[in-house]
Amino acid sequence: MKMLDFNSPIKIKLTETGLAILKSKHDNLFENAPHAREILGDFKVPEVDENGYTQMILWDLITTFGPYMSHGNEAIPFENKILISEEYLKEQEKGMTL
Repeated sequence: MKMLDFNSPIKIKLTETGLAILKSKHDNLFENAPHAREILGDFKVPEVDENGYTQMILWDLITTFGPYMSHGNEAIPFENKILISEEYLKEQEKGMTL
C-alpha cells in the first residue's frame, strides 16, 4: 500500500474551467484588500510541464477545486488523472510505518 500525504505534490491538467476558477480566486483576494494587487500583481496562468501538467500540493487542489467537483458535472476544473511522482512516493515509504 502506498501512503499519500495531503502535502504531497501532484500534477493535474487544468481545463478552461479550472483556469477560470483560479483567476476568480485570485481576483477575489482584492475585494477586501485592494492594496494587495500591488504586492501580488495580476493573475498569471500557472506553469505547465512539457506534457501540459500543472503541479500543486494535494490540499490546495482539494480546497480550491473541491466545491466544483460533483458527479455528472461536465465543467470539471481538471482532467480525471492526478499524477504523483514515483520518486516522491519512494521517499515517503522510507519514513512510513504502519
